[in-house]
Amino acid sequence: MAESSDQIKQHIEGERGALSANLNELEYRVKNAVDWRAWFNDNVAAALGVAFGIGLVLAFAGRGKHG
Repeated sequence: MAESSDQIKQHIEGERGALSANLNELEYRVKNAVDWRAWFNDNVAAALGVAFGIGLVLAFAGRGKHG
């Protein structure tokens, strides 16, 4: 019976370690998903395209009011 309870304890400790590693990985992924700087570094062309598009929209919206 002692071996059985020791095996259970070892299994629980192993699962606890795996869970901790999975939670750390999840935390890292969530932080990167909401970090706009990391997204910008990975998608520079897309970010510049969006900025240019927003600039065009604002420019044309401003022209409509004045002219």
